[in-house]
Amino acid sequence: MFMLRYIVLGFIAIGCLSPSFAQENLPPLVKERMEGFSSMQTKMKALWNSLKEDQLDTVPEHAESIALWFEELEKYFPPGSNPHPSKALDRIWQEPDDFFDIAEQAKDAALILEIVSAAGDIDAANDAFKTLASTCKACHSKFRK
Repeated sequence: MFMLRYIVLGFIAIGCLSPSFAQENLPPLVKERMEGFSSMQTKMKALWNSLKEDQLDTVPEHAESIALWFEELEKYFPPGSNPHPSKALDRIWQEPDDFFDIAEQAKDAALILEIVSAAGDIDAANDAFKTLASTCKACHSKFRK
């Protein structure tokens, strides 16, 4: 039993260390891209929680940050920037217009979310969040592993 526990814990430890080790060896732009998407995921969760509680106080700030991310997204996807462990599909570089169109839709949805939440309109904020989330889902289903 001890040996099995040691082996299992060893695999867990290796699994936890591998992605960060791989990320340390990434080109800086790709590492920044991956960290940026991780930050956007955190912001989306924060938005979801705020809207679920009908609390709009932090929504405009998070929405603005998301809009700025999508506005600058193109610089994080130059040709040939898809090393392991990136979850981006090569399809991004094969269909860049579709990819960046979705990014533009996400930016627009985030800007609308920023405006309507700053105005205190919870229903419009929920609608804008749903639109923003649907752009994320559309992009992930088409362009992410």
